[in-house]
Amino acid sequence: MKEICIINQDITLALKASHENPLYNPIFIIQNLAIRKLGYSVHGKSMKQTDFEYRTEYDINDIPTTIIWIEMDTEDKITLIINKLE
Repeated sequence: MKEICIINQDITLALKASHENPLYNPIFIIQNLAIRKLGYSVHGKSMKQTDFEYRTEYDINDIPTTIIWIEMDTEDKITLIINKLE
């Protein structure tokens, strides 16, 4: 698990998938970040809205946690950019 700090910026991740460790439908949990609308791209190519789901939940102290699920199956190294659109 990595900790990152995001303030009104895109999230860029380098993911090292391989034949021995494929990347299959990753889930990202980002605490202290509320996202109303987002998109994502792989190697600079925007992906379809139907290829991912996300939601933001709030705890009892009204602190947001955003959960992002991406439909993906690859053995390649990729650069993934999650774009906060709003």
